[in-house]
Amino acid sequence: MGVKALKDVSVTIPPAARIMDTVTLQCKYDLEGEPLYTVKWYKGPKEFYRYIPKEHPNTQVFPLPGIDVDVS
Repeated sequence: MGVKALKDVSVTIPPAARIMDTVTLQCKYDLEGEPLYTVKWYKGPKEFYRYIPKEHPNTQVFPLPGIDVDVS
């Protein structure tokens, strides 16, 4: 049984933002043909966004002061 890991993972996060600025977070990866299990975003120890393609609804947003997620 071999160990599998994501390949070519790249995360783009602005180094800083002013209050009320709009920022875009990006996570790019190569699954090498495997299905995606989940993508989660955290601010410190608190999760604020989760995407699990096999669940319905597949996107969940958790309230966190200072973060407003646009799921569109």
